[in-house]
Amino acid sequence: MDLRIIIILAGVFGLIYLFKITNNFARIITGLMVVAIAISFVRVPEIAIDGYYLFAITQLLIIIYAFSYEDFSTNKKITVATIAFLGLASIVLLLGAPEGIRAYGDFYLRLLEFSGLVAGVIIGLYIYVLIKDIKSYKEEIGFLTILSADALIRFALYILALM
Repeated sequence: MDLRIIIILAGVFGLIYLFKITNNFARIITGLMVVAIAISFVRVPEIAIDGYYLFAITQLLIIIYAFSYEDFSTNKKITVATIAFLGLASIVLLLGAPEGIRAYGDFYLRLLEFSGLVAGVIIGLYIYVLIKDIKSYKEEIGFLTILSADALIRFALYILALM
């Protein structure tokens, strides 16, 4: 199964949901994430990598977003910022690994393991948002869904690496 379908579906959801978002900052973040997904599918590696960098930048913006609104509850600030920070940490570690290590090596497997465990935490937090308090996350659900889809892919890669 091609795991890219997961992020494509999340990107389509984000694009559709983009028109329901009233907060301009959340709209910009979600829109940039959709653009980042599209860029990452370009067949030119030098351009596709820019999609991953843009995706990482949007996660920095999400952390800023989480703490820039005083009317957000502390729980909401921590949840949104934690999802973004963990996703960013995982991407930075995986993209920062030297090319030789990515091809093979115990160190890369450890990075993949870390990424998979972090992805599990992100998915758990997203499920918490969906079950406990989805109404207060209506502006953020677009980019949280995209981040969770990315985490789901990394978690699946981690599980596949264990086999």
